[in-house]
Amino acid sequence: MKKYLLILTSFLVLSGCSQGNVVRPEPSAPSETAEVEPPQATAETVELTDNPIAKPDEAMKYLNGNWVLRTNDPETNMAVTLEFDEASGTVKVTNLDDDYITASVQLFSSYPDNTATTDDALRFEATEASEAYKEKFGTNLSVYSSDMQWFTGSSSGQDYLFLRELGNGQSVLDYELLGDAKMTGDMGWVFTRDNFTAFPTSAENELLKRKNDTYYAYCWMRNGNSVLLQEMDTFETDENWYGEPLKTMRITYTDGAYSNIICLYSDGDDLNTFKPGLVRVTVDAEGKITAMEDISYMGYGAYAGE
Repeated sequence: MKKYLLILTSFLVLSGCSQGNVVRPEPSAPSETAEVEPPQATAETVELTDNPIAKPDEAMKYLNGNWVLRTNDPETNMAVTLEFDEASGTVKVTNLDDDYITASVQLFSSYPDNTATTDDALRFEATEASEAYKEKFGTNLSVYSSDMQWFTGSSSGQDYLFLRELGNGQSVLDYELLGDAKMTGDMGWVFTRDNFTAFPTSAENELLKRKNDTYYAYCWMRNGNSVLLQEMDTFETDENWYGEPLKTMRITYTDGAYSNIICLYSDGDDLNTFKPGLVRVTVDAEGKITAMEDISYMGYGAYAGE
């Protein structure tokens, strides 16, 4: 039986970034044969004026199109696709064996007593399944349906989507079509798609990074201290967790134009590992990570509180 939480909301704030104008110094007078090389954009010379990809206020409009599963295993990487159709309000989930489940998509709140969780979950109500699945699991489509928590982020040409089952994991969609073996990190599944947007550039990325601060962020990829981080707001609660008192927290997008933007923090390691999860990060005055703590996921959308 699911437990519901009594929430006390607290917010952190995301700083912004985008592409803008470059301030050029006055060049010295060139000779007739010399060419003046314009200076490269830096974090100090870029103005933040662009409109980056925003957080998905209209879910199906944002999700519309194809997404591909991403894992750290060649045998499971790209083994499942999601095809969202805004016009019909549906999603088709398909694997490499052409097994599929088609479902209508309805938004709901994982914790309806707090506005921060408004539309942070998707109900996949199955309307069709492949013949192989129906022969194996029957024609009662309710066993194929699932409730999923979801959130997204964008960085330098890629959109990221995280789905996490909110119930008991007994849906055919959860344990058969997606499956535990394809999970990465935070008890869920990561999907990506190309968005053909270069935002943020390296200079914009430097402006987006927090400096000299400690904050919560969602980590999408990580190798050592090279990470892709999306700043998140958190709100805490004291909860009765199966008869025991427990401090928990949930996450939600920050306010502002850059809430959907993922920032690269690099210490030189190549980024090639998906490791989704909530972290508490401390950065120095240059934006370099000095400490990073993983926050344990508890279940039903809740993380361990402090």
